[in-house]
Amino acid sequence: MRHQPYKNQADSEEFYEEVYEEIYDHRRRHRASHRGVLWLGWGMVIFWCAIIFIVTASPEGTPEATRLWLAQTFGIDGSLAYSLNWSFRKLTHLLLFGGLAVLIYFLLRQVKVSGGVAFIVAWLITTIYGAINEWCQLYVPGQDPLVADVILVALGALTVLLTMVFGLQAYCWIKERNSL
Repeated sequence: MRHQPYKNQADSEEFYEEVYEEIYDHRRRHRASHRGVLWLGWGMVIFWCAIIFIVTASPEGTPEATRLWLAQTFGIDGSLAYSLNWSFRKLTHLLLFGGLAVLIYFLLRQVKVSGGVAFIVAWLITTIYGAINEWCQLYVPGQDPLVADVILVALGALTVLLTMVFGLQAYCWIKERNSL
């Protein structure tokens, strides 16, 4: 289809005005949807932090309470209950704080932060939140704030982030290889 020349300057200006309006409207809608994604992302991060805080600050989250729950649920007692309780609590640390690190990572990537910076910042924020959470446990009867738990939070967040990054890279590599 050949381009028809405009009959006069007014037609040309009207055409460019329409194109400009379409582009501007598209950008406005895109920015609004992007803001919605960011609000949702921050909401999820805050919600996840609240879940972590509720779990760790409640009396049901104490080591003795979880040991009793595991003993009653699985009918075990003694050293097995203590071992299972320790493993359960550390796995919970890994999953809760690792999940927080992943949420923060993807939120930072949404605002166009580079992958390496997003990785480090997500890890740092998660580790700092874990340290604050452990400090808050000073005021919860039955909870013992431990430096080892802060280290576990840091290592757990690092492990989950590394697993996610390498998993995504492997997925992209496999997908690219299969499309050849």
